[in-house]
Parts: sequence; C-alpha cells; structure tokens
Amino acid sequence: MFSQTDFGVTHRYRLGKDNRFSLVANMNVLNLWNQDKVLTLQVSKSNGDVLPGAIPCATFPQFYTLVAGSCTGADINFVPLINAYNRGELFDTINTYLAGTPTAKNRSLATYGQPNRFQGPRSVTFGLSFQF
Repeated sequence: MFSQTDFGVTHRYRLGKDNRFSLVANMNVLNLWNQDKVLTLQVSKSNGDVLPGAIPCATFPQFYTLVAGSCTGADINFVPLINAYNRGELFDTINTYLAGTPTAKNRSLATYGQPNRFQGPRSVTFGLSFQF
C-alpha cells in the first residue's frame, strides 16, 4: 500500500498604509515522514533474446516457416508462436531455457522480482513572493 504525508504552510504579511502590498512566505514538505515504500518490482525475466534458443526449430517446427522441409534457414512464423504463448503453452519451455544449461548458466536476470523503484525521499521547498 502506498501512503505519503505532505505538509504545507503559507503566511501572508500585509504591508503599506492601505494593506495593498503583501509579502507571502510558504513552505512545502513532500513525504514528511520520509517513507521509503517499494513502488515497482523488476518484471523482466531476461534482458536477452529468448526466442531463438528457447524455441528451437527442430523441437517446434510448427512455429517456423521451413525451407525445403528443413530448419536450415527457417524463419520464425510469429502468428502461431504468439497464439501459443498467449495460451500458456510455452511457459515451461521458456522457463527451462532461462534456467540455463551446464555451459550457459542462468540466463534470467538476477534482479527479477526485486524492487526497482522506490518512493521519493523527503523534500522541502521554501518560497517568498511580493505581491502588489
């Protein structure tokens, strides 16, 4: 839950014979109690290109446009791939790829699921103006 307490004070001093002039002083404090709440978490599992290694042509030929019936030079066919992803059919395959192999360990970001944005620190501003 996000909460923040702000505080502001303004005072006007009247000047002149007919109080026509004013000197206005103000102070604003944002995040008065200096709360440090987590606002967002890292939601990207990988900063790399997951697709070529995670969805190999030989295992999933339905997601490729094969050249002469072979995976050599095959292009990815994105429509069935995105549909399968949206149905959740590739979840385990992609997570297995991100977990790595003995030679390419842990392809996922170490910061996944960690806080990456926090509430701003306390800030105080003062103002002084002359009005006529």
